[in-house]
Amino acid sequence: MHAGYFQYWRFDMHTERIARILKERTATAPEGTVSIAATWLNREALEFYRSYYRIRALRPVKPLPEETLCGFDYYLLSQRDVGRVEGSGLQVLFADPLAPVALAAEPGAARPGQGTSGRPSRERPSGPRTRNRLR
Repeated sequence: MHAGYFQYWRFDMHTERIARILKERTATAPEGTVSIAATWLNREALEFYRSYYRIRALRPVKPLPEETLCGFDYYLLSQRDVGRVEGSGLQVLFADPLAPVALAAEPGAARPGQGTSGRPSRERPSGPRTRNRLR
């Protein structure tokens, strides 16, 4: 038997993975300089992983704006919100149709090897990480 998620928490099955993506992308950004808004379904879990993985560059997770997707560096969206990305100029970094969630970012959001200025940093990004799976 292989279980990747609990049936009733399918919406939350990739929150840890998304937190690790954010940690990698913001590794060289100064503390408290990167903002994120998340759908109410994933906000508490993402806040837990922000603390657990010590993602210091990320400010506390804020509620997803109702009207427009602006004012944040990253957005954790539910399936119903993914359609809002079209025409917004945001780049989708991660999406999975089985777990109705997507991570989107402003084009200038911090990436591995770059600070928030968009210029390459002197530090090298960390290598690929392995995932723990339930067996």
